[in-house]
Amino acid sequence: MTDRWPLESLVGSVRALLEELESRFQIDVVLQGAVSCHPGCTNCCHWPVAASPLEGLIILDHLKHNRMWSKAVQNKLRASADQVTGLAYHVWRAANIPCPLLKDGKCIVWEARPMACRVAASRGDPDECHPHQLATASGLIPFAEVIVEFRSREAALLRSQDIRIRTLPLATAVLVAAQIRDAGIDMMPYLTLNEYFRRAV
Repeated sequence: MTDRWPLESLVGSVRALLEELESRFQIDVVLQGAVSCHPGCTNCCHWPVAASPLEGLIILDHLKHNRMWSKAVQNKLRASADQVTGLAYHVWRAANIPCPLLKDGKCIVWEARPMACRVAASRGDPDECHPHQLATASGLIPFAEVIVEFRSREAALLRSQDIRIRTLPLATAVLVAAQIRDAGIDMMPYLTLNEYFRRAV
C-alpha cells in the first residue's frame, strides 16, 4: 500500500458501482412489472436524499462538463443545504422541500444522479409518492436493500484506502465536492484526506 491514492480512480469505481446496481435494479425489479413513473412527476424529487461526497463529485463533474455549474445552481445548492442541515428525516420529509437540482420539472443531473434517486420507482398511484403520502403508499418498489448494498460496497472501497466518510444531504455533498475540486485534490495522503473530510462536513 502506498501513502497516496488517486481520487479519480475512486470516483470512477463509485460511478461504475452506481451503474452496476442501477442496471441490476432495472432488470430484477423494474422490468418485472409496469412502472407508473412518468416524465413530469416529481414527487420523489421532494424526498430527503443523502449522498456521499464521492456521489457529489460525480454530480459536480456532470454539471461542469455540461456547463451547468452556474452561480444560480450554486446558490440553490447553498440555500438547500442551509435549509435541511440538521433536520431530522421526518421533519425534512414533511417540509416537502424540492431538490435543488430540479428545474422545470426535470432533473438536470439525471445521468449522474445519486443511488437513492436511481432506485426510486413505483407501480402504484404516483400521487402516493408525495412525501406526505409515503407512510401509506402501497405501490412503491422496495429499494432499501439496493441502497444498503451500495453504501456497504462504497464503504469497502473507501476502507481499502483507510478513508472514512459519511453521507450528507445531497446539496451539501455537491458543495463538499466543489471544495475538493477547488482545492485541486487529485492525489492525497490518507490521513490528510481523512482530516479534510472531517473539516469539510
